[in-house]
Amino acid sequence: MDVTKAFESIHAKVGEAAGRAGARVVDLLPAYRGLRWDLLVVDGVDDEHPNEIAHRIAAGAILRVLDDVVPWTHGGPAADESAVSETSHPDAGVRPARPPGP
Repeated sequence: MDVTKAFESIHAKVGEAAGRAGARVVDLLPAYRGLRWDLLVVDGVDDEHPNEIAHRIAAGAILRVLDDVVPWTHGGPAADESAVSETSHPDAGVRPARPPGP
């Protein structure tokens, strides 16, 4: 059974409310559509928290949206950001290597 069907109406309502409030909505429901729920949770009905597989699916979907929102650059931070990057955490402003896309 495709469990996503049960959540479609609530996702639509939450998405509409968030959009009206000015939030960028990233609905993960389509990323999980058609997948077996029991493969995406920690321990079946005993612990339905998302497992590593579910988190990887979510991360990939969010990264695709993030790539549309934040322009990808191969160099360091922009000139006006260099002072901030030098005084913050050593990894600040560094994005991991971009995964290969379709």
